[in-house]
Amino acid sequence: HPALLVWKRRNAQLLKIRPLGRLLGIFQEVHFDVEELALESGDRLIVYTDGVFEAANEEGEHFGESRLGDLVIKNSDLPAEEFADELQQNIVTWSGGEQNLKDDIAFIVVDME
Repeated sequence: HPALLVWKRRNAQLLKIRPLGRLLGIFQEVHFDVEELALESGDRLIVYTDGVFEAANEEGEHFGESRLGDLVIKNSDLPAEEFADELQQNIVTWSGGEQNLKDDIAFIVVDME
């Protein structure tokens, strides 16, 4: 499972929250653990599919979770919509164009008000 990324603006900290349990939508009977996280105005949530960090360049190197985290930190001052555009452009550029993407890529960026 990809981690949920949480940018905590007040202390400029990126949290990676790893989900527990099984994949959503695969099994009929599933037990979900509940976790709570205090969010503040200015915090950002990023939920994404594995296609984001598995996007590969010509050499077969993945975009990676580390590069994704660096991008979140570097662009933390952008509004959510602009950050989403920046993330998409970085992934497409990394892979050498949309035609080279092998997996679905989906992400949601939410800024807390």
